[in-house]
Amino acid sequence: PQGFGIYDIRDNNRYRANEDWKFLVRFNGQPLANRKVNLETSNGSKSELLTDAQGVLNLHVPDDFKPVEEKKPAGAHDHGVRRGADFVLAAEHVDGGKTYLTAFNGSYGPDAFEGRNLALGLGFTLLGMLGAVPLLRQRKDEQKNEDATNA
Repeated sequence: PQGFGIYDIRDNNRYRANEDWKFLVRFNGQPLANRKVNLETSNGSKSELLTDAQGVLNLHVPDDFKPVEEKKPAGAHDHGVRRGADFVLAAEHVDGGKTYLTAFNGSYGPDAFEGRNLALGLGFTLLGMLGAVPLLRQRKDEQKNEDATNA
């Protein structure tokens, strides 16, 4: 495409904190190498990034969410309210005496593993496997009985 723009290489729309994404910065169809791109989030993070020789920007989505406070009145429910934030990538390019500005706007959520307990997850997995052993053993015994009857 012609013009000046920042494009998500994988055409994604579900970004999460602590994930890495690649964006392409182009002007009139050509990648812009070593171009400064500013990142700003609605949670207050700001940083300056630089494209590589192919015009690719490597973005590590910041984990700038504040911890959730567990202060709920008695009997209140949060009904799975999801937290989210917005970000903008902005760049400037000067060509032929004209200044061009472009921006990419997106939203992102907390880290996919936020609030998850690996040890608890493994414990439930092992418990499930142990619970399945008697069922598998019973099925094996039924198969032996069936084979003996048919023989």
